[in-house]
Amino acid sequence: MISYTDQIKAAVTMPEVCAAYGIEVDRKGFCKCPFHQEKTGSMKIYADGYKCFGCGVAGDQISFVQQYFDMTFPDAQKKLNEDFRLGLPIGEKLSPDKHREAERAARERQREVQARKRERESLELAYNNALDWWVYLDTVKRENAPQPGDGGFCAEYAWALKKLPVADYRLTCAEIALYKFEHPEESA
Repeated sequence: MISYTDQIKAAVTMPEVCAAYGIEVDRKGFCKCPFHQEKTGSMKIYADGYKCFGCGVAGDQISFVQQYFDMTFPDAQKKLNEDFRLGLPIGEKLSPDKHREAERAARERQREVQARKRERESLELAYNNALDWWVYLDTVKRENAPQPGDGGFCAEYAWALKKLPVADYRLTCAEIALYKFEHPEESA
């Protein structure tokens, strides 16, 4: 049996928790730590947790809610279950039929989480490939830029200039796709 803790952590990412509770995370994954006073963001948000480099607090989605709302671990689980409409039967007495249904639902959620993880990995791979290609072309362009007195363009410089707009477009599309995946609430 998959534990409720594992199901919650698999179904809800840390960036989704931050967005739901009004914590603004910048593009680099940092935010102001809600557990101490600071002027600039020192808390790094990861897909499956957080770490503040200012006060040292760290943990996962459930421990964040537990600390943020000053509640017990079971109450934090229930809050995430309700706020994200996960439908987990936390704290309920289950008949054998209901127990089998809950197990089936847990397996289905696991499949959905795995599919979402594969989609994220695919989008990240596309973004990284587009970025690598753009960096390569930009490097070729800069290294082969005409210098005063050269008398013209070299073939590598012209080739990189020709390819860079397409690489820039591809990189922008990959970045937008990844952003939309990570921020579905803004895409609606």
